[in-house]
Amino acid sequence: MRLLPLLLLTLGLATHANADLFRYTPPALGRIVLNELLTGDARAPLRLPKIGEYYAELILEPLDGASDVALSEPLALELDFQVARREHVLLNRTVTVSFVPGDRSKTLFWLNVPDHLPNRTSLEMHVQLRETSNDQLRNARVRLQLTRKIEFSPFLIR
Repeated sequence: MRLLPLLLLTLGLATHANADLFRYTPPALGRIVLNELLTGDARAPLRLPKIGEYYAELILEPLDGASDVALSEPLALELDFQVARREHVLLNRTVTVSFVPGDRSKTLFWLNVPDHLPNRTSLEMHVQLRETSNDQLRNARVRLQLTRKIEFSPFLIR
């Protein structure tokens, strides 16, 4: 019973701490596959090292010197994804995403490897970014990440 007040006090102090809660921190080493700042049209080599699930995420970051992303109204972005091996297109997706003031990141889609794309193969990802709302991207940078989901194997296999 003594533990409950201590836990509540700790939670109360943690919520009143003056910390920058939205500072970008990269995922653990080995999980991130693609990490690109998007400006409009980007091409990047892509290699999916392991079989499993991957997710694409779009992250809004403040500009240098700014403490926060200042969105005054919703920001709508449209992204065209194309993954190819040499000249053969393997994946083609168009995603529309909307950020409201206070949003920092959005998950765009999930990929199952090797169902959607092959693993351990040299691929190329082409991403085209189009802003469909008014010109708010001057207040923020847009980062695209493709990250491998952590999968835990069971300790006991029967």
